[in-house]
Amino acid sequence: MHSTFLKIWSEMMRGGKISEAEWTATTFPMHYRTVKEIEAPFHNADSSVVQAGLRLKEVSTKVVPCIYAEEFRSHNDKEKFAAGLVGTMRTWSEHVFLSALDDSRSPAEKWAIVEEFYSTLKEEVGNDPQHFAMDYVHAYAWITKE
Repeated sequence: MHSTFLKIWSEMMRGGKISEAEWTATTFPMHYRTVKEIEAPFHNADSSVVQAGLRLKEVSTKVVPCIYAEEFRSHNDKEKFAAGLVGTMRTWSEHVFLSALDDSRSPAEKWAIVEEFYSTLKEEVGNDPQHFAMDYVHAYAWITKE
C-alpha cells in the first residue's frame, strides 16, 4: 500500500498538483515493533515497566487476514472492494496528506487534492484487486502485575 501511495503522490508532484516541498513534507509517523522490542522493557530491571510490577508471561503474533480481500473472494465486486479497502486506509492516512499541504492553500483546495489522491487510489485498487490487501500482524502480550 505504501508503494502505491508513493507512486500516486509522486505522480501528483510531477504533474504539478503538489509541490516538491509538500511531497517531502508527507511523512507517515509509524513504527511497527518487533517482538524483541515489545519484550525489551520487561528484561530490564531498571525499566519503569518492571518497577511497576509488570511481568511479561508471553508474546505471540498472529496474521489477521484483510477482511476486504476475504469478502471480495465471495462477492467479486471490484468497486465494493476498492471502496472498503481505500476507506479503511483513509482513516489512518488522510491526515498525513492533508497536513503536508502548504498552508497557503485554502482548505477547499487541500481537500480537493486529497480527494483526487484517494479517487486515483480507489481506481488503481479496483483495476487490480488481487494485488491489494491489508493483512495485519497483531502482537498479543500476556502481562501480569505482581
